[in-house]
Amino acid sequence: MHSSLSETLFLIKAGAVSAVVLAVACGPSLSAASTATAQFSGNWQETGIWTGGQGAGGAPAVGDSITVGDGYQVTLDTALSQVFGTLTVGNPGGGTLDVESGGRATANYINIGASTSGTGTLLFNGGSLTANANIQFSSVAGPSAATITSGTLEAKGGTGAGIFVGNLGAATVTQTGGLVLASNNKINIGMPSVNGTSYTMSQNAQMQWASTLTIYAGSSLSVVGSNAVLKTVNGTGSSSGGTGFNVAGTVNFTLDESGASTIDLTTGLNTQLTITGGAHLTIDGSAYQGGADQKITLFQYSSETGSFGNNVVFTGFQTAPTLVYGADSIYFYTTTTVPEPRVTGLLGLAALVGVGMWRTRRQSVASSLNA
Repeated sequence: MHSSLSETLFLIKAGAVSAVVLAVACGPSLSAASTATAQFSGNWQETGIWTGGQGAGGAPAVGDSITVGDGYQVTLDTALSQVFGTLTVGNPGGGTLDVESGGRATANYINIGASTSGTGTLLFNGGSLTANANIQFSSVAGPSAATITSGTLEAKGGTGAGIFVGNLGAATVTQTGGLVLASNNKINIGMPSVNGTSYTMSQNAQMQWASTLTIYAGSSLSVVGSNAVLKTVNGTGSSSGGTGFNVAGTVNFTLDESGASTIDLTTGLNTQLTITGGAHLTIDGSAYQGGADQKITLFQYSSETGSFGNNVVFTGFQTAPTLVYGADSIYFYTTTTVPEPRVTGLLGLAALVGVGMWRTRRQSVASSLNA
């Protein structure tokens, strides 16, 4: 009797285990990540514009990669809580992602411009895009473009990661507002083997990085006006061999009526300015109205190495100012600016009118005397 009871209990336990194994085997499985591809232009949340994703109607779901190509434009104006795989804009044949106020998305990688047959374009008018690792503009040898007016574009990746503008192809970025942030590492503009990348900042544009901002030869950074903010920040990845700011390409400053924006390298661990031979610096003072002998600071740093040498060009001043390499900054004192053509023309016209009136008065006096 005892033996029979033991056997019965064993069979019950074995059956229970088998049932559990069978239930797990036959239960719903977790699918591998898919790729959601835009098949039409429209709003991100719009039914029917996606195919291939694990979400409803083929929409992107958590872990999915996302592709916007074939010339389509997708507008993001909703905050998404999922973390996606790789977000690619512009493959194949070009494409556009339009991020509006209220739009928010996070992906492990973000690639803007991933085709040689079309331009990948980012329109950034608010909201936020975050990459847990890298953001690349032109991740292949094709063009990319971005217009950033507001919002936050952030790469959080640590050692070796960051924001790469013009990574394998030329990129054109225009930023008039918002924040571009490499919170734990670097920003590259251009690459050693890629020429023609240009990044222009004006109005209230902000750029911040924890490691190094590098301008490679053949590429340029243009800073227009006195309200743009460019500076180093503290970050957990900032100790990974960064310096602060490396210049091998071209930096262009365009003064507004009150002065220029300053590139500030005084915060964080990486506060050095390094200027490589062949680097160029241009300063346009045509719009400046602050008068002569005013100090304009272009760079602030803790240490500096190298110089722009003879590759410094001043325009808009009657006499070219002298660039000064100080212990903690590069600056110059303004000289008299060249009057704008229309002002010169008005002055000339006034002079002619004055001469004409003088001659008329002289002739009138002469006539009176003769009479």
